Amino acid sequence: MDSKLTLVHCLMLLYWESLMDVKSDNSSGLVKTTLEEIKLPDAVIESDQSREIIVGLRATIFGLCQLPPDQPIDKLALLQRIRINCKEDTGLYESIAESMIDTADQGLIRQKCNEYSRHILLAKKEKSFKDLVRKWVADVIYADQEQPLNIKEISLQMQTQLEPFAAENKANGVRGIDGVVDYIDFDNIAELESLFKRAKDEVTPDGILRCGYQGVNRMMGDYGGFRRGDMIVVGAFQHNYKTGFTLNLTKQIALYNKPYMYDPEKKPLILHISSENHATDNIMIMYRSLMENMTGEPCDTTNLDEATASAWIKEQMEVNGYHFRMMRVDPSIFTFNSLFATINQLESEGFEIHLMCIDYLNMFNKAGCVQTFTGSDTRDLFRRVRNFCSKRKITVITPHQISTEAKQLLRQGVDNIVKELANKSYWDSCKTLDQEVDVELLIHIEKVNGKSFLSVQRGKHRKSGAITPDRDLYCVLPFFDVGAVVDDIMGKDLSMRRLEEASGMEGEGAWF
Repeated sequence: MDSKLTLVHCLMLLYWESLMDVKSDNSSGLVKTTLEEIKLPDAVIESDQSREIIVGLRATIFGLCQLPPDQPIDKLALLQRIRINCKEDTGLYESIAESMIDTADQGLIRQKCNEYSRHILLAKKEKSFKDLVRKWVADVIYADQEQPLNIKEISLQMQTQLEPFAAENKANGVRGIDGVVDYIDFDNIAELESLFKRAKDEVTPDGILRCGYQGVNRMMGDYGGFRRGDMIVVGAFQHNYKTGFTLNLTKQIALYNKPYMYDPEKKPLILHISSENHATDNIMIMYRSLMENMTGEPCDTTNLDEATASAWIKEQMEVNGYHFRMMRVDPSIFTFNSLFATINQLESEGFEIHLMCIDYLNMFNKAGCVQTFTGSDTRDLFRRVRNFCSKRKITVITPHQISTEAKQLLRQGVDNIVKELANKSYWDSCKTLDQEVDVELLIHIEKVNGKSFLSVQRGKHRKSGAITPDRDLYCVLPFFDVGAVVDDIMGKDLSMRRLEEASGMEGEGAWF
């Protein structure tokens, strides 16, 4: 923290706020805490007046903080006092005097207040960061040398405490309030215009991530796909195609979307993380799905050529410009901090992550999550991941088990089970999980006349705009011998609105 510069910014903030036409409040609280954090330099030599200048300016600014918000500042008297404070530093005095212009332009006044407030908050954030780093360095270097360091625990704590400094306005936000992510002043037209632009970017057809199933895209209403930054949870009972369905969605988003970049200087990335399947299983599932959807012929992977297959799948998955990464993690070790470190590392390598599929998020080690009641650690895990990814516009898709309680419905022979599950909080581990996500998709394999079908029901959808018609919240997708649940976005819509339609089948695919 540059003490003189920070003092000038505090002084300017109070001066410009005194020119506002609405004077119900000011930033005196923020300025006072900033003054208390400014460290006085040691008087090294007699000719160095830095200490006296800082002491004088601090006293002057502290006096301004004591004034009622509606009391005008006597500019001439203030400049005289500042001239005395600055002593022989004429450059400092002149820079302050030149900045204290007279104007009635309220737009300019608010702009200046915002600029100086932002400078002060950044200075405070820098100081907090340095203080935290010094603490960690001291704790590690000067720890008891006879006791081994718990490196893992210390690293996780450091990641948790340092992560807010990697995101704008999460810590020391607007007017010094922790946790403020957005702050929109309706008197500031530029801020409103910026907000509307961001809102348009989120729902523009170019920014929406369409999947390969027309029926699922309809479930997203007027968006026509998944919004960047949303968290989608795909719920089903065990062995009901959760991994296959979410892997298909991941593949489809790479195949059917042109990357819409929030930062044109970065590279678009899709990331798939598995905490269950081996990487060898997932790559073969994806390869077979791609090949069978493209050729319509059964794909035999037992004798494939590694070089040819590698070049081909890379070409397919990156056809629209996306980079693609797959990871497998050990869920007994991998935590939300591990995930955040992975994201930060990829961003530092120049990537903008558009989609992240986590199979399964709930399997992650929940170290660091709050646990106050049964399931609270699961809910906290989802909350942390959603909040971290939402501000980065990373869409998250993760499958999740339906609770054993809901199996009673199966035993009772309930028809169209996904319709009964939707919006009923039948989630494993945490009944209030739905409060933390943006979209719920429920899936279940149904059997009709010896054929398999995937029923899909949309539950919660946190969105603005028109309400999605009830008729679009449910669809049935057929399983084929070749391609499983095949993509239909580039051709005829294969989805049905009612499971009963399957009984009218005359030949494979003829009843669509």
